[in-house]
Amino acid sequence: MCQAVDEMRSDWKAEGKAEGKAEGKAEFILQLLCDKGEVSGDLTEKIMEEKNFDTLNTWFQIAVRVKTVQQFAREAGIEMV
Repeated sequence: MCQAVDEMRSDWKAEGKAEGKAEGKAEFILQLLCDKGEVSGDLTEKIMEEKNFDTLNTWFQIAVRVKTVQQFAREAGIEMV
């Protein structure tokens, strides 16, 4: 029983660490975009809600190379309202 609890805690810890990394990556993307124009609340929400690290990595690469927030949204496939 104790081993099962330890394994569960380990899984939770790994999940929490992954969520923290995703959140940090999303925040960094937003920092990059803020230098390129005004970032809407809707776009901020969509970026912060993303938990897939591969998607966030792709978005980061896009954010580094684009010149505007609108270009980022278009290339990332994020609809802006």
